[in-house]
Amino acid sequence: MFDAFPETPERLAIFKSALERALSGEVNMLRESMFRIQRPDSEGGGFKDIYWDCAHSPVRNTLGEIRWVVQHARDITSEVETRHLNEVMAAELDHRVKNMLTIVASVGRRTAQQSGTIEEFLTTFNARLGAMARTHSLLAKANWKGTTVEALIDDELTPYRDVGDHEIVASGPTIFLSFKDAQVLSMAFHELATNAAKYGALGKAKGRLLITWRFTDGDGSYAIEWREEGLSGVSVPAKEGFGSVIVTNVMAVQLGASVSRDFKDTGLVLEIAVSKSRPATEIEPT
Repeated sequence: MFDAFPETPERLAIFKSALERALSGEVNMLRESMFRIQRPDSEGGGFKDIYWDCAHSPVRNTLGEIRWVVQHARDITSEVETRHLNEVMAAELDHRVKNMLTIVASVGRRTAQQSGTIEEFLTTFNARLGAMARTHSLLAKANWKGTTVEALIDDELTPYRDVGDHEIVASGPTIFLSFKDAQVLSMAFHELATNAAKYGALGKAKGRLLITWRFTDGDGSYAIEWREEGLSGVSVPAKEGFGSVIVTNVMAVQLGASVSRDFKDTGLVLEIAVSKSRPATEIEPT
């Protein structure tokens, strides 16, 4: 019987001990015993881990002598895997919530530092939280698997499409974004759109906003260009606000992105290049 289980000596010893205890008269149970079973070639070969609850009961003859052992084994692999998946999801949710609260706190501090009045703070802070909330809604609809560049841009620019005498053109292939990419890019798009509405193409008559995105490599690397046209006398801002920090610093660290900005006389031209081969980390966007 033991030859049928290609097991490690340690796990085989546990199984053997349970049967020996049953032969000595003890009813016992091995819970969530993991066995490595050979996988058929039709399923790719190799081995797979399965989990069992194994109950062992001695069986006596009419003289009261133990002659047999009955083993009842129940395959609980799906139950164990489901529990493990739930544990992983709970840990991931805890991580995401903590990360989000850290970002919200940082956004609050930055907004407060650059606001002259409480009313200005509340207006700006609520708008930034609203952008984050909309991104979370998009991610929730996709079961937190991610979203696309097009969906993020469309969501952020919808309020500006039918207002004012400007033009918005957005085009590119379907680029699927992870949770982290979507979270950071949504904040960047919100800041870019807000600045464009105040000072750029979305706030000027005949202004034109062109947004294009493309893959840059077969590994999933991509680039997004934000181009504003139809302006005049555009120059480099005297000081950097929170939006600039998000666009230049936070994306560089959290997404491993490189960002180039060119304040042309006719409008801002910005490119975000996200390389999947470049390491990214998670920091607080202070």
